[in-house]
Amino acid sequence: MAKHGTSHCQPERKWATRCAKLFRKFECEWLQLINGYGPAEITMVCARGLLPYRTDADVLASSDYLRPWPNYSMGIRDQQLNIVPVGFPGEVCISGPSTALGYLNRAEETKQKFVEVDLGVDPDNNDNNTGRRTKPYRSGDFGRILPDGTLWVLGRLDGDSQVKIHGTRVELGEIADVIVEASNGAISNATVSLRRPPEILAAPSESNSPIA
Repeated sequence: MAKHGTSHCQPERKWATRCAKLFRKFECEWLQLINGYGPAEITMVCARGLLPYRTDADVLASSDYLRPWPNYSMGIRDQQLNIVPVGFPGEVCISGPSTALGYLNRAEETKQKFVEVDLGVDPDNNDNNTGRRTKPYRSGDFGRILPDGTLWVLGRLDGDSQVKIHGTRVELGEIADVIVEASNGAISNATVSLRRPPEILAAPSESNSPIA
């Protein structure tokens, strides 16, 4: 292993935990493990953090150690899209210069995910930004901002059909739609779910004709 390659970027806490356990076996003082976070809608990565992995306590720590990159803003908002106080859980909403404008030819989904909001009053430092508008991306991730300013991603919001398989985010509903469309009328309905272990996608489907 070349000594100049001292960092490893990993996009998901579960996989980062596995990497942390593996990295401990290398016993290389100069080797760093970096956790990166961000959906494709904000150009992949908007936050990262250096993950400690030298001890069992490091590996099991309840934190992702994520801090936003320069020019990015990550806020936790409630169902009414109000900023919640530090430590309270809610939806991770992301703003930044590389945030997408929306989805191509998917106006309704764009309207749901890219919502203009008032910056309002920050409940933690009383900064009054009422009247200033921003249009963050609603990630669908459920998380909280810890007192040290880092982000802890807790999972997905209830009712969301997006899952991660081998570190890649996929929409189960979109896969089901493609299965039906690609069948040329042979399949009337399909449902996709994530099964473990091992991580696979299963798609029970309803045929329009008897299967021999």
